[in-house]
Amino acid sequence: MDPLALSQTARTTSDLAELEPVGGWSADVVLRCQQMAETANVSVRMNRETAARIRARAEARGERLSDALRRYAEEGDRAETHPGVVFRSGPAGRRAALAGGPDIWELCWAARQLGGGKQVAERLAEQLALTPDRVAVALRYAAEFPEEIEARIELHERETAHYESLAGD
Repeated sequence: MDPLALSQTARTTSDLAELEPVGGWSADVVLRCQQMAETANVSVRMNRETAARIRARAEARGERLSDALRRYAEEGDRAETHPGVVFRSGPAGRRAALAGGPDIWELCWAARQLGGGKQVAERLAEQLALTPDRVAVALRYAAEFPEEIEARIELHERETAHYESLAGD
């Protein structure tokens, strides 16, 4: 990727965290690099019926109960930390999205298409018919989990390039 292009516009989710606050949201976002964390063994007691439902869903997806519970805990923690964020399943796996709105990676990709800058959040809100607060939620989530968002954007760009090359033949 051209380093000059990186310096001219917001090209990463970390760059998006540098944007001016919109709609009164705080700019004190702490950026953390998503890393493989050490695991902790945690014992949990729950209602038998709840455990049975979770086990059945996990088995239907080919997952172990412990993997399903870990995913629920991780996604629940993220959703509670970032109200308005939900998680959706799809052909490329689960991804973070705004409730009733676009996937967060899509919003970040659109921000790049607009060239980044201090007014990108307001422009996105207007163009996507979202409130500035909802855009702020998405940008804060992206700033906290940049590797997750970057991986989705890179997948989209690879797939787009692949299908464009097929169409060009």
